[in-house]
Amino acid sequence: MLPVYSTVTGDRHSGTPVDAAYFGRNVRDTVRFAEAIGAMVRDGYTAFVEIGAHPVLAANIAECAAEGSVSVHVLASMRRERPQREAMLQACAGLYAAGRAPDWVAVQGAHAQVLDLPAYPWQHERFWLKRRRSPGADAWSAAATASASTPALLGTRLPVAGSAVFQAARPDAAPSWLADHRLGGRLLMPAMGMLEVLRQAAVKVTDRDDLVVEDFVVHRPMALDETDGATTVWQVVAAVRDEQRIELSMHCRDPGAPQGWQVVASARAVSGVAKLSPARRLVVQSELEGDAVYAAFDGLGVAFGSAFRTIERLSVGSGGASATLRLLPGAAAEAGCHPVLLDGALQACVAALDGGRPAAVYLPVGVGRYALLLPAPERLHAEVTVERIADGASVAASVRLLDDGGRCVAMLDDVRFAPAPSGIPSTSADEWLHETSWVPDETAPAALAAAGDGAWVVVAIGAAAQRLAQDTMRELGSSGRICRQLGADAPAHAALADANWREGRRLAGVALMVSDPGTDELLGWTAPVLAWAQALARSASGASLHLVTIGAQGAGAAVPRPGPAAIWGLGSAIAAEHPELALRMIDLDPDASDVDARQIAGELLRGQGGAARLAWRAGLRLVPRLRRRLPLPASAPLRKLVAGRAGTLEELGWQPLALTPPAAGEVRLRVLAAGLNFRDVLMALGMIPDQLGFMGAECAGVVEAVGEGVNDLSPGDTVFGLAPGSLASVVNVPAGFVARWPDRLGTIETAASLPAAFLTAMLGLHDIAGLRAGQTVLIHAAAGGVGWAAMQLALRAGATVLATAGSPEKREMLRALGAAQVFDSRSLAFAEGVRAATGGRGADVVLNSLAGDFIAASVEALAADGCFLELGKRELWSAERFRAAKPSARYEIYDLGSIARAEPGRVRPMLNALIGALEVGQLTPPPLRVFGFDEAAQAMRLMAQARHVGKLVLRAPRAADTQARPAMRADASYLVTGGLGALGLHAARWLAGLGARHLVLTGRHPPGNEARPVIEDLTRKG
Repeated sequence: MLPVYSTVTGDRHSGTPVDAAYFGRNVRDTVRFAEAIGAMVRDGYTAFVEIGAHPVLAANIAECAAEGSVSVHVLASMRRERPQREAMLQACAGLYAAGRAPDWVAVQGAHAQVLDLPAYPWQHERFWLKRRRSPGADAWSAAATASASTPALLGTRLPVAGSAVFQAARPDAAPSWLADHRLGGRLLMPAMGMLEVLRQAAVKVTDRDDLVVEDFVVHRPMALDETDGATTVWQVVAAVRDEQRIELSMHCRDPGAPQGWQVVASARAVSGVAKLSPARRLVVQSELEGDAVYAAFDGLGVAFGSAFRTIERLSVGSGGASATLRLLPGAAAEAGCHPVLLDGALQACVAALDGGRPAAVYLPVGVGRYALLLPAPERLHAEVTVERIADGASVAASVRLLDDGGRCVAMLDDVRFAPAPSGIPSTSADEWLHETSWVPDETAPAALAAAGDGAWVVVAIGAAAQRLAQDTMRELGSSGRICRQLGADAPAHAALADANWREGRRLAGVALMVSDPGTDELLGWTAPVLAWAQALARSASGASLHLVTIGAQGAGAAVPRPGPAAIWGLGSAIAAEHPELALRMIDLDPDASDVDARQIAGELLRGQGGAARLAWRAGLRLVPRLRRRLPLPASAPLRKLVAGRAGTLEELGWQPLALTPPAAGEVRLRVLAAGLNFRDVLMALGMIPDQLGFMGAECAGVVEAVGEGVNDLSPGDTVFGLAPGSLASVVNVPAGFVARWPDRLGTIETAASLPAAFLTAMLGLHDIAGLRAGQTVLIHAAAGGVGWAAMQLALRAGATVLATAGSPEKREMLRALGAAQVFDSRSLAFAEGVRAATGGRGADVVLNSLAGDFIAASVEALAADGCFLELGKRELWSAERFRAAKPSARYEIYDLGSIARAEPGRVRPMLNALIGALEVGQLTPPPLRVFGFDEAAQAMRLMAQARHVGKLVLRAPRAADTQARPAMRADASYLVTGGLGALGLHAARWLAGLGARHLVLTGRHPPGNEARPVIEDLTRKG
């Protein structure tokens, strides 16, 4: 009996009746084609015959198999415009070549005469078959050390060097109660589950219970995939820094993220005794049963499952509440404090805000301190205090969990909540919108074999492609291939028919090298691409087709060029119409000064085993992957942050902001996140009143509109860069101040943390000081944003770094990052230490941000011929005073914003250089702490007290579902492919209704009776 695989279940059909219900699922459910092919490949099937009038799935089958690094043979039973018997015989021959044995009597008939082919001459080459890795073998599972005492959410410890790594997955080993945590219709990992599992990891690696978890942060919601056969995998990493501190992080597998993982939560564990604050006496104002509380949650769309309905009774008073919590049947016991009990305590916090019946949904986003003091029983009493901050923009709470005897079992301090729209994954239309994201390919680049068989045709289309074709042909020839280079005007059919030059070898492939045709020559350059594809399809030679372009795709920081992009569009049509050609498209870096022809030759020889779409950027191989589109921000009232007259942080406030169109050369950004800088704090405190009247200098956001003359950015682009006035809902900035942000490099908050710090450090160390290898640089406040960036840049340049920081923890961190010596930034003794470290010479470069007596001490620590870079805004020295102290040294007071305004053309190249260094791992983003816009005063207070490490970022408020209608430009053209059919005409009406005035509708045939009235109606409406 032949096995059957189902695209409804994505696996081998198990005998379930194929009835009306099955076909109902076939119509309504997701088509699991990729899963079905993957199941067949895992079961050992590597030859596929597509039965139909013309192959349409061959390329998809090969791509699905390539995901598992398996090369398969895909054949077709019939082909359009080809005799049926010829196509069927070719499929049989393909099966035979793939190692299968067709029934030749059935194919040829009983009276066919079988002849032996002439024998081949000996080639004196070895062709040993390599042993295949057995399907399903998993080195991790074989080597992992499991423990019966390991908590389910923590999982199994993996055998890796260095930090301790635990791995778990759902549904493989996850507890059943996890299925009851749903928000907004999505199954999510509870934040308290993340918190408790990080604590458990710290306990496991230290074998100590007296640990306090600090600075727990939820970086992003962790959705658990519920589709059939899907598995959500997470890892917990515990890095022991010393006997007192363990750095903790939780990661979820995400193929679209760098290295395939995304950080979802982080914290640190420290040893010590948790300090309990005195209990606050609650004056009870109302009491509710648990059912009433959960009825209110249900009305908000938060349908907790039975395991998470732990509140039995809730007593509410002013600013707090007490709740009785009980672990319900079905929530099996967990090591530590059960996450559903912790979650129940946080539910009580939210309910207490509105008299016990929650009126809004808040999600936990962070916990300042968490400690488990005693083993947690199944029944607990929660005492909570809550406080709304900034008119409800966030909530702060503290929790004490007591047993029946009144003993404190667990405590949570400084619990932070944010409104649910910023955290719950949307179930709106945004959930269905995806876009292409270019991510690093995990497979190794193809090696160029030393010798090989086959002949290649290399066609140069465009003058600029001539050298590329010559270099590629030379590399192919060096590996033993026979090559022939032709021009764009060479007749394709005749060239393929001419076999004399191949010396009896088979034609392995045709490579079309296409340079940028420009819009004027585009039509003329697509003709040879189409001609070669048609000729190769008719030749039935079995040769593959390869298309090599330059700058066709917006991979990395590159802006796609219309000409090459159109060539790729044609290539996509060819791949769909002729899957037998196994078309591969390779896009080269338009910003690269030179192209490695050896890499291109290696990619050509990779064949079907390589990615069908590939882009080279900054030395990286990138492949396209679909990811959910970043939701557009809500159309909330526009506002900006302003300082008060009293010069205190309490006087900070938000004022209405008028929307103005971008001027020529500008773009308008919807701010998603903004970096905070010390200049903003000084402005808020009234210490630099003479500065320009704006707050904020850097941000990341989405382009909403572009001004006249801006051709390299478009509405909808996600960008980052310098943005004066970016502590606001929207901001207009010069287009040259921003660059596209590749989402694979990190979150929007990460993007917002980079521009000011790294560009300030690059400008000072490289452009002004000219720092070089062998020199010594003193970096003050090196644990801050600019200091973090300057340290990395200096170490990359080969310089010796001396640093200062204000706390022992910060100084320890800087030593671990590579600083040769680290001094106390709160003591003037650093000057003597610098002189001792440099043999009395002093530092070649000083990057200063300190004030008062520390400036004089820093000048003293400078070498006689050194360069003093002054970033401070207060108590600046005059040139005369500096000259008196160091006659031969340079004193450079510089400000990134001033230089950028004077020379705007310098900014984007620096941003692109930063992206390139991040891509290859030469630079890394600083540590982040994220606040909401309405927590600006709290963030500034933290910065003023120098209690932070790295960067502080303010996240703009976002809505879960925006109903904003996209704006169409009246001066732009919109192309609708298939625009003369029913869907295309509907799309044309929709675009026109949104303001589009130039529509290009294309189709396979002239407008028919249905299309003509619609076109006439649209024309009448302008």
